[in-house]
Amino acid sequence: MNKQTLRKQALLERQSLIPEDYAQRCESVTHQALELVRNSLYTTVHLFLPIKKNKEVDTWPIYNWLINSPGHTPVVSKTHFKENRLSHHPMTRADKLTESRYGIPEPAHNNTIASKKLDLVFIPLLSFDYSGNRVGYGAGFYDRFLAECRRDTLKVGLAISGPFEGTIETNKFDIPLDLCITHKQVYDFRARSV
Repeated sequence: MNKQTLRKQALLERQSLIPEDYAQRCESVTHQALELVRNSLYTTVHLFLPIKKNKEVDTWPIYNWLINSPGHTPVVSKTHFKENRLSHHPMTRADKLTESRYGIPEPAHNNTIASKKLDLVFIPLLSFDYSGNRVGYGAGFYDRFLAECRRDTLKVGLAISGPFEGTIETNKFDIPLDLCITHKQVYDFRARSV
């Protein structure tokens, strides 16, 4: 299925979730994501902060745990739409966040960190398949960002729903996931053939 059709389907499915179901799914995903971080050596962790109107996974519990855990650094992006890129900003407890005109929580400061310094990246997505291919919002921000990361940076999708049963079409710029965490289970794609 092409990404545009799948994107529309996934958005409709997400918007149809009742608040209780959405909250329960978010809680399960963030619990499993926190277990991954707590039980690993990943200390510099990039995560997206949710756009409420899009019913993205609520990553605030992950952010709050990271910001209050010595030895861990949460990193949050700013979106530069005119330049088609993201900049990445390490956060401390003293740093403030502001909401962009698109409803995206972003760092108020301009201190940046290179993509190569990130150990783990949590990725927003609309859908994914059993091979780790993903569908985002279609602007390619994360593909460009992930291409700048180290080969060993763990790329983890956070999804409100399970995998698409078919195969998502890809192109040479698409960067697949290593793992995807859903409310039901964690999918590990690292054994896929290269």
